[in-house]
Amino acid sequence: MELITIIVVSAIVSIIIGNIIGAYYLKENDNKWKEVFYQITEITINEVKKIKNRG
Repeated sequence: MELITIIVVSAIVSIIIGNIIGAYYLKENDNKWKEVFYQITEITINEVKKIKNRG
């Protein structure tokens, strides 16, 4: 019975730690993608302005 309790507690702790680490990295990647999207948007807007000014 004691072995089963240890296994269950270990599994629960592992899941909790995994979720915390996973949430952290998801947030980090989300912030990086927001920055990339912002840069792409700025470049696109500048290119459209250049084209409009030529015409």
